[in-house]
Amino acid sequence: MNRKKRLGHHKTRHNNKNRHTQKKFKTQRASGHEPEIGKKKQPVDRLSDPEHEKVRLEWLEKQQHKPCCDDEDKRAAKNQFLLNELNKSNCDKEWDSLANMWITKVVPRWFIAKHRPHISHFKAAAVKRGYVWPRWG
Repeated sequence: MNRKKRLGHHKTRHNNKNRHTQKKFKTQRASGHEPEIGKKKQPVDRLSDPEHEKVRLEWLEKQQHKPCCDDEDKRAAKNQFLLNELNKSNCDKEWDSLANMWITKVVPRWFIAKHRPHISHFKAAAVKRGYVWPRWG
Protein backbone atom coordinates (compact mmCIF):
# COMPACT_ATOMS: atom_id res chain seq x y z
CA MET A 1 0.00 0.00 0.00
CA ASN A 2 1.31 3.43 -0.87
CA ARG A 3 2.28 5.47 2.20
CA LYS A 4 1.55 8.79 0.55
CA LYS A 5 -2.00 7.72 -0.22
CA ARG A 6 -2.56 6.56 3.33
CA LEU A 7 -1.41 9.83 4.91
CA GLY A 8 -2.88 12.08 2.27
CA HIS A 9 -5.42 13.54 4.68
CA HIS A 10 -2.69 14.77 7.07
CA LYS A 11 -1.24 18.24 6.85
CA THR A 12 2.34 18.18 5.62
CA ARG A 13 3.45 20.55 8.36
CA HIS A 14 3.12 19.77 12.08
CA ASN A 15 5.05 21.46 14.93
CA ASN A 16 7.04 23.31 12.27
CA LYS A 17 8.35 19.99 10.88
CA ASN A 18 7.68 18.19 7.63
CA ARG A 19 5.81 14.97 8.44
CA HIS A 20 7.66 12.95 5.82
CA THR A 21 11.26 14.18 6.17
CA GLN A 22 11.10 15.36 9.83
CA LYS A 23 13.08 18.45 8.85
CA LYS A 24 12.15 21.81 10.32
CA PHE A 25 10.46 24.44 8.19
CA LYS A 26 11.93 27.89 8.11
CA THR A 27 9.63 30.49 9.60
CA GLN A 28 8.59 33.38 7.43
CA ARG A 29 10.40 36.56 8.32
CA ALA A 30 9.89 40.12 7.19
CA SER A 31 11.84 41.10 4.15
CA GLY A 32 12.26 44.41 2.44
CA HIS A 33 9.23 43.74 0.28
CA GLU A 34 6.82 42.83 3.10
CA PRO A 35 7.51 45.11 6.08
CA GLU A 36 4.18 44.44 7.85
CA ILE A 37 4.79 40.72 8.53
CA GLY A 38 7.44 41.01 11.23
CA LYS A 39 6.56 44.37 12.75
CA LYS A 40 4.46 44.87 15.83
CA LYS A 41 1.72 47.45 15.93
CA GLN A 42 2.54 50.59 17.83
CA PRO A 43 0.33 51.11 20.92
CA VAL A 44 -2.26 53.87 20.69
CA ASP A 45 -2.05 56.53 23.38
CA ARG A 46 -5.68 56.76 24.45
CA LEU A 47 -5.04 58.71 27.65
CA SER A 48 -4.32 61.95 25.83
CA ASP A 49 -7.35 61.67 23.52
CA PRO A 50 -10.29 63.67 24.98
CA GLU A 51 -12.87 61.51 23.16
CA HIS A 52 -11.55 58.34 24.80
CA GLU A 53 -11.46 60.08 28.16
CA LYS A 54 -15.12 61.09 27.76
CA VAL A 55 -16.13 57.49 26.99
CA ARG A 56 -14.10 56.23 29.95
CA LEU A 57 -15.77 58.66 32.36
CA GLU A 58 -19.24 57.66 31.13
CA TRP A 59 -18.38 54.01 31.70
CA LEU A 60 -17.10 54.79 35.21
CA GLU A 61 -20.36 56.55 36.09
CA LYS A 62 -22.32 53.44 35.11
CA GLN A 63 -20.09 51.27 37.28
CA GLN A 64 -20.59 53.39 40.41
CA HIS A 65 -22.55 51.67 43.18
CA LYS A 66 -26.02 53.12 43.56
CA PRO A 67 -28.35 52.24 46.42
CA CYS A 68 -30.88 49.57 45.50
CA CYS A 69 -33.79 51.00 47.51
CA ASP A 70 -34.13 54.76 47.87
CA ASP A 71 -35.99 55.14 51.17
CA GLU A 72 -36.97 53.08 54.23
CA ASP A 73 -40.49 52.29 52.99
CA LYS A 74 -39.22 50.71 49.77
CA ARG A 75 -36.54 48.85 51.72
CA ALA A 76 -39.08 47.44 54.20
CA ALA A 77 -41.42 46.39 51.38
CA LYS A 78 -38.56 44.68 49.54
CA ASN A 79 -37.45 42.90 52.73
CA GLN A 80 -41.00 41.59 53.24
CA PHE A 81 -41.16 40.41 49.63
CA LEU A 82 -37.82 38.61 49.99
CA LEU A 83 -38.91 37.00 53.27
CA ASN A 84 -42.08 35.69 51.62
CA GLU A 85 -40.04 34.23 48.76
CA LEU A 86 -37.57 32.69 51.22
CA ASN A 87 -40.43 31.12 53.20
CA LYS A 88 -41.74 29.45 50.03
CA SER A 89 -38.34 28.01 49.08
CA ASN A 90 -36.56 24.98 50.49
CA CYS A 91 -33.77 26.10 52.77
CA ASP A 92 -30.42 24.41 53.05
CA LYS A 93 -28.99 22.52 56.02
CA GLU A 94 -25.43 22.69 57.33
CA TRP A 95 -23.62 20.34 59.69
CA ASP A 96 -22.12 22.04 62.73
CA SER A 97 -19.17 19.92 63.82
CA LEU A 98 -18.73 21.75 67.12
CA ALA A 99 -22.30 21.19 68.30
CA ASN A 100 -22.70 17.86 66.41
CA MET A 101 -26.06 18.84 64.96
CA TRP A 102 -27.70 20.04 61.75
CA ILE A 103 -28.38 23.76 61.38
CA THR A 104 -31.64 24.30 59.52
CA LYS A 105 -33.11 27.39 57.86
CA VAL A 106 -29.85 28.28 56.11
CA VAL A 107 -30.33 30.79 53.29
CA PRO A 108 -29.58 28.98 49.98
CA ARG A 109 -26.83 30.03 47.59
CA TRP A 110 -29.15 30.57 44.65
CA PHE A 111 -31.25 32.99 46.72
CA ILE A 112 -28.24 35.10 47.64
CA ALA A 113 -27.03 35.13 44.03
CA LYS A 114 -30.47 36.02 42.67
CA HIS A 115 -31.01 38.96 45.05
CA ARG A 116 -27.39 40.18 45.35
CA PRO A 117 -28.20 43.94 45.21
CA HIS A 118 -30.60 43.71 48.18
CA ILE A 119 -28.62 41.34 50.39
CA SER A 120 -26.91 44.20 52.26
CA HIS A 121 -30.19 45.32 53.87
CA PHE A 122 -31.97 41.94 53.78
CA LYS A 123 -29.39 40.04 55.85
CA ALA A 124 -30.41 41.69 59.14
CA ALA A 125 -34.12 41.06 58.49
CA ALA A 126 -33.48 37.39 57.69
CA VAL A 127 -31.40 36.82 60.83
CA LYS A 128 -34.09 38.56 62.90
CA ARG A 129 -36.67 36.07 61.54
CA GLY A 130 -34.53 33.07 62.53
CA TYR A 131 -32.71 32.34 59.29
CA VAL A 132 -29.03 31.46 59.47
CA TRP A 133 -26.54 32.97 57.07
CA PRO A 134 -24.23 30.40 55.48
CA ARG A 135 -20.59 30.32 56.57
CA TRP A 136 -19.24 30.82 53.04
CA GLY A 137 -21.19 34.05 52.41
